[in-house]
Amino acid sequence: MGEEISLRHLPMFGHQVFIVLRPERYGCPRCEDRPTTTQTLDWYTPRSRLTKAFEQEVLLTLINSTVEDVSRKQALGTDGAHSQFSVSCRGGYEGCICHSFQ
Repeated sequence: MGEEISLRHLPMFGHQVFIVLRPERYGCPRCEDRPTTTQTLDWYTPRSRLTKAFEQEVLLTLINSTVEDVSRKQALGTDGAHSQFSVSCRGGYEGCICHSFQ
């Protein structure tokens, strides 16, 4: 079994929701260097602390709002919303406001 991870998901009835899981770890007993891999699921990005649904919710909430307002509303902290927006944008558009965060 892998390490336990906690993922922030969409709020329910005004309360924060976290999904806690322990992804399976697999190793090849036949390979010489015994490589391992960890189970991944399509509803979260590995090494992210948020589910994809919550990431999309944050991005939609940013429309016509400031990062500080969204951070306060979603209880993310300013750094959390900045990093979320930067990861989603990936700097692909020069006019994007996330360039001002870097």
